[in-house]
Amino acid sequence: MVPTVLVPTLTPMIFMVLLLDAIMGAVLLASRPRERRHYRAVIAIDLTLAAVLALWWWPFFAALGR
Repeated sequence: MVPTVLVPTLTPMIFMVLLLDAIMGAVLLASRPRERRHYRAVIAIDLTLAAVLALWWWPFFAALGR
């Protein structure tokens, strides 16, 4: 039940949280120039994890659309 019901329903939510965190990192990057390196790392990690998550689950969600 977990891999077929729970994880596919949580995946889009986790994806959106990662993108929202990247946006918040960009906002804080603009407002706190002294911590530029930290927020660039946060943005890079968030976008990398979102891309990996999207590529990992792409076949599953594409099969649902058929």
